[in-house]
Amino acid sequence: MEVSLKMFVEYPINDLHIYQYEQVMEDVLFFLTEFEAAKIEWYRTSSGYIESFYLPTRSHYFALRKVRKQKNHSIFGQFEKFVDGGLKNIHSWAIVS
Repeated sequence: MEVSLKMFVEYPINDLHIYQYEQVMEDVLFFLTEFEAAKIEWYRTSSGYIESFYLPTRSHYFALRKVRKQKNHSIFGQFEKFVDGGLKNIHSWAIVS
């Protein structure tokens, strides 16, 4: 897999839902590997959480960015109740290498 870009996903998690969120992140991390993500990092900041990982193509980036905000997605739809302000407060960007 030729790595072409690094994607970042950032969002604030409601303190009341951190435990549930962290449980769902196990599924997210598995999904990302199935989506050909590599070198996955996930960490907490003073304002929320950040995920970063490499994707092989721009198409992967645009597809993943879209699915992350779908309320009916079996994994990512759960973020609606975890993220302060809902899915609209999930921010993503990529750096092309």
